[in-house]
Amino acid sequence: LQGDSSASIVQNNIFAGRGDFALREAATRTNLTAESAGLASRARFDYSLTASSKAIDAGSSVDPLFESSLPVSEYAHPSDGVERRVNGAIDIGAHEHR
Repeated sequence: LQGDSSASIVQNNIFAGRGDFALREAATRTNLTAESAGLASRARFDYSLTASSKAIDAGSSVDPLFESSLPVSEYAHPSDGVERRVNGAIDIGAHEHR
């Protein structure tokens, strides 16, 4: 989320599985909502993107005011960061497809 609650922006996220996304007074941009979002293995908590994921290169640029909040690391269990290397447009979600 960016900004205060009346100006929040939810952008470049994956919402996978069942459920509803509800956030009052927020702008949503280039999020992927799908039962199957092309994640490697949700059962094994591997949220890396498969080669056929619709999230690859589907993200959008953020406002320059918020560029400092772009991810520079990817999540790697158990809390080791992995450098995030963008190839083309940013991928939606926590990982860049390699």
